[in-house]
Parts: sequence; structure tokens; C-alpha cells
Amino acid sequence: MRKVFYLVLMSVLFLANQLNANEAKQENSNQTYNIGGHFKLTDQDGKTFDSNKIDKPYLLVFFGYTSCKSTCPTALHELTNFMQQNKNFINKVQPVFISLEPSKDTPEKLKALWNQYNKSIVMLTSTEKDGGDKYIKDLIHQYKIYSATIQLSAKEQKELGEEYIIEHTSIFYLIDRKTGHLIKPVAGNSDAMNSELKGYK
Repeated sequence: MRKVFYLVLMSVLFLANQLNANEAKQENSNQTYNIGGHFKLTDQDGKTFDSNKIDKPYLLVFFGYTSCKSTCPTALHELTNFMQQNKNFINKVQPVFISLEPSKDTPEKLKALWNQYNKSIVMLTSTEKDGGDKYIKDLIHQYKIYSATIQLSAKEQKELGEEYIIEHTSIFYLIDRKTGHLIKPVAGNSDAMNSELKGYK
């Protein structure tokens, strides 16, 4: 839990630094930051999802991977609860989960994860036709995502059933659909969602 808290804190501080660096370029508070970008990926049903063509003004983007044991399930659970309590949220905002591990996260694996949470959340991966790992690496750069593969000790591998974990930014990105750029970062907990997304629900 201490490591998860540290990752959340580092993610928020990292994005805060990026936003402060861009703040002087903003003419008013309604403009978006130069973080983010449009994307075209494959969803949990094997269909193409184009962020530039959705019929909603905003996206709520989260980067993670299906084998994640703590950060991703917690964030998705909190988002599901928030959406259940705010039924109109999906009318304005399209939530998406983007895999950091597309080589392993097939549409089938995404579908299994999708079945556990609110069905309005779209799960996305990058297949060969989308550009594979390189496409995701480019998105990571555009979205200023922290992502690092950490090899586990023998003891940790036995406990978790995994050879490694991917430490990553654990916050949501509220994105303007028209520009593809960040409006604001939102922590993955109910208090932050109720506060930061109150104008979008």
C-alpha cells in the first residue's frame, strides 16, 4: 500500500510539474494543456475505437494492464462505483482503459477484465494493425505516463504469481475530445472523482 501511495503521489507531482510548465502558455482556464492526443486502438470486442470520432465531448483515460494486482483494480472499482452513482456521466464522458502491455493484453483478456466493471468503460489494446508496442510507447510519451517494468524477487513471484510488475501512473486523464488534450488529471478515488468531475456528471 505504501508503494501504491508513493506512485500516486509521484504521478500527481509529475503531472503538476508538466502543467505548471505549460501554464504560462494558457490564455484562459478553458483551454487545454499540450498533454495527450487522439488514438485509434482495438477494443475488447476486437473492433476499432477512434477517440476522434466518439459522440461525446470528453474522454476519461486510464493506462494500466490486465495483470495489475492493485492499482488498476482499485481505480476501475472506484470508477465503476462513481458511474453507478452518477448515471448521466456517460452522456458526456467516455471512460477508456488503455493497456500498457499490448503484446499480452489481447481483446480476449480485455474482455475478461471488462466483464468485472461498468460495461460503459471501453478497454483498449494495440494490435499489429494498430502499431503494436510502438504505438503504445508513443502514447505513453504524449500523455507523459510513467511506466517501468520491475522484475520481482523469487519470493514475490511466488506470492503474486508474476515474474514482474509494471509500475505506472495511476491517475485518470480528463481529455477534451475535440483537441485530444488534457483538461485535468483526476486521482483514482471516489473523493477526487466527485470533486474534479462534478461539472461533467
